[in-house]
Amino acid sequence: MGIVRRYLNSNILKGVFQVNKKIKGFVLLVFAVTILVFPLPLENTSATAIQGNQVIDGWVKKEGDWYYYTNGRYATDWKEINTKWYYFNEKGIMQTGWIFDKGKWYYLDSSGYMKTGWVHSGNRWYYLNSSGAMLTAWILDKNKWYLLSGNGAMKTGWAQDNGKWYYLDSTGGMKTGWIYDAGYWYYLNSKGAMQTGWLKDGGKWYFLNFNGTMLTGWVQHMNEWYYLYNNGVMAANTTIGGYVLRSDGAWDKSNEITKKIKSIVDSY
Repeated sequence: MGIVRRYLNSNILKGVFQVNKKIKGFVLLVFAVTILVFPLPLENTSATAIQGNQVIDGWVKKEGDWYYYTNGRYATDWKEINTKWYYFNEKGIMQTGWIFDKGKWYYLDSSGYMKTGWVHSGNRWYYLNSSGAMLTAWILDKNKWYLLSGNGAMKTGWAQDNGKWYYLDSTGGMKTGWIYDAGYWYYLNSKGAMQTGWLKDGGKWYFLNFNGTMLTGWVQHMNEWYYLYNNGVMAANTTIGGYVLRSDGAWDKSNEITKKIKSIVDSY
C-alpha cells in the first residue's frame, strides 16, 4: 500500500491515515476501516484526464479556453495538429494573435493556428516566413521587393534605408524608373534607389536635384550653365534665348564673347 503517514488535526480529524499512492487519479483517505475517495486536481505532469470511463483525447473547451489532449495530457508549447501548428501556454491554453517565442514573433489566427506569408493586423501588413517567424528589412515576394520596418510593418511611400531613398507603392512594392509624386518627377534606379545629379535615360540627359526632383529651365552645375526643357531633357547643339549651347549642353561662353566683339565691330 506504500508509505503510511499519520496526520493529526484537532479541529477536523484525528487518527487519519493517508496512503501515499495515487490510483487512477484518486487518493485514499482511511478513517478507521472506512475508505473515502476524493478526486485529485488534474496536473499535466502526474495525472491523466478522464471523462466518464475514457481518457480524454483531442480538443476540449473549458471556461472559454481551448486545450488539446493526447492520451489524457494537455499540450503545451508548439503542437502540430492536422498539418497546422498551434501554440499552448504552460497551462495548456491555446493562444491567438501575436506571440513572442525564443526571440521571434509569430501570429496565430482566431482559430489558433500559425500563419505564414502576408498577415493583416492592426491596419498594417506583416510577412511571416515558412516557419511562421515575422520578417524585417527587405523581402522578395513574387518578383517584387518590399521593405519591412524594425517592428515588421510593411512600409509604403518614401522610405530611407542605409542612407538611400526608395519609393514603395500603396501595395508596398518597390518602384523603379520614373515616378511622379506630389508634383515632381523622380528617378529610381534598377535597385530602387533614388538618383540625384546627371542622369542618362533613353539616350537623353536629365538633371536631378539633391532631393531627387527633376529640374527644368536654366541650371548651373560645376560652373557651367545648362538648359533643360519642360520635360527635363537637356538642350544641346542649339541656341536658347540667344545663348549658344555646345554638344555637351553647356553654354558656349567663348562663342558669346566672339559674337559680342563682332557686334561691337559691326556697329562702327
